[in-house]
Amino acid sequence: MATEQFTVDNHIIQHLISSQAGSVEKAILELVMNSIDAGASGIDIRIDAKGKTLFVSDDGRGWKDPEEIRATFGTFGFDHGDNNQRTYGKFGLGRGQLWNYCRATYRTNGFALDVDIRERGLEYDIREADHRPGCLIEGEFYEPLDPRDIQTVARTLKEWLEYAGIPIYFNGEAISTDPAEQSWDQTTEEAYFKFRDQSSLLIYNQGIFVGRVSAYEFGIGGIVVSRKPLSLNMARNDVLRAQCKVWPKIRDCLRTAAGLKAKTRRERLDDYSRCMLIRDWIAGDIPYTEICDQAVLVDGRGRARKLSAVTGFNRVAIADKRGSMVADKLLASKMALVLAPEIAEWFGVKDGQELVNAINERIKEELGPLSYVNSRAKNEARRQLWKLERHWRGLQGVEWESLRAEQNFTHEIIGDKDLTKRQKAQLTAVKALNDGVAGEIASIRRKVRYSRALRAGRSESATAWTDGASYIAVDLDAVADACKGVEGFTRMTKILLHEYMHDSSSADDTHTHSQAFYEDFHDLITHPEWRERAIVDCAIRQYGKALARYELKVPRWVATEGRVMDDSEETGVAA
Repeated sequence: MATEQFTVDNHIIQHLISSQAGSVEKAILELVMNSIDAGASGIDIRIDAKGKTLFVSDDGRGWKDPEEIRATFGTFGFDHGDNNQRTYGKFGLGRGQLWNYCRATYRTNGFALDVDIRERGLEYDIREADHRPGCLIEGEFYEPLDPRDIQTVARTLKEWLEYAGIPIYFNGEAISTDPAEQSWDQTTEEAYFKFRDQSSLLIYNQGIFVGRVSAYEFGIGGIVVSRKPLSLNMARNDVLRAQCKVWPKIRDCLRTAAGLKAKTRRERLDDYSRCMLIRDWIAGDIPYTEICDQAVLVDGRGRARKLSAVTGFNRVAIADKRGSMVADKLLASKMALVLAPEIAEWFGVKDGQELVNAINERIKEELGPLSYVNSRAKNEARRQLWKLERHWRGLQGVEWESLRAEQNFTHEIIGDKDLTKRQKAQLTAVKALNDGVAGEIASIRRKVRYSRALRAGRSESATAWTDGASYIAVDLDAVADACKGVEGFTRMTKILLHEYMHDSSSADDTHTHSQAFYEDFHDLITHPEWRERAIVDCAIRQYGKALARYELKVPRWVATEGRVMDDSEETGVAA
């Protein structure tokens, strides 16, 4: 019997080189990590303005002789040894990424190494050269970078190397800092932490960027810079959490910080905190009493509500997007509790029925140990859970598509000749509101014109809709409701502003409300020049005049409110 040893064919090495090459900046990042592993105290990176050449220079150890070059440069996957001083290099593979983009010459001590895998494959030259300390890499790009590519490289490297700890320059600009000299929200033996209200958590392994995870995962966003080495995958873009001994302590710090944020910011609880609280409760890590007073659910309108705030509903569904017209109608009519799509991710469910099952199951699990315990705290916990159970026990989960299919999206424009005298007077008032809203938007945004015609309509699914350019239609029932008092006029003002935020049709359920949509709405309605009361007062005056013109009785509240302004104070004419 003969014993043999496995070997690796050259084409596997070529595959390893090509498969790692995600981008030029990733290839440069590998060079930087190798320089730091070689003891460099500073690194200079340059790409010429035409994008043809790359220079990376350091003052590290370099390679001292041909034997070391063959052992650690010419061999892929070499043994680093048990006592190596490397911070980042573990596999001996990363240097090959550059060769997908450049033919390269490495100048180190008294040698030069020439690599060109497109022309020569895996052959490389070792030749004598002028002595220089450290290592200088001169690359000639196979395909020159355009100015936008260079900007992308610069911007990305600045993010990835921001906390590298040694001076690093890109085209003369410093792009790194020492994390020990920065201000942090928390510092432990394992890591530096900076907590922010942002969608991602950026993770750095001893100052070098690893990747980003969603803030939903831990309930908090920001930056983590490890002070001890993290266990990473071969691509060095993810933490091997099951193997890493440092990560559990970092994870616990993140969860603690997220929990503290959730408790101290109840009035402004964000989605990341809601997600964390829900996941912790479903997992049994926290009792219901910790979240019973917090608005952890988000409905299809984007409004937050408590888990117990489901009174009056008998069906629950998870919508496919926020801001759905159908969701708005169903919530307003109490026909169904429609929740935002992220609720499915937070609870780990697929649809409304799975959500109902998950919540009821969690209630049973938590109630079990409380059944035979008498204490003030336990009695309060039991009371809160019984209250929640009453709300969710009778709810039926339904699929969103089937619920949506039940709804009618027919909209109809009604001509003025088909309106009664009272409806005409009411429409006159809403037209005045529309003119006022358009005028205020034009004034605040310094636009010459920002007006759309106001039309009466009928709809089974919408209070108002627009084509995004020429008109806004309002359901006649909503018009009548608006004319019942000052509060109704004020509410209609917001409805019209909402429609003006749409720059495309909102006449069916395919339109969405993005974050930018809500930000625009908020910016306008809170702007110091936004004169909502003036818009409403003017509309009330016009309503009173229209009622009198059609010989209809003018309500006392209209007569009273209508005298608030003089004619000279009227608003509502779009600039």
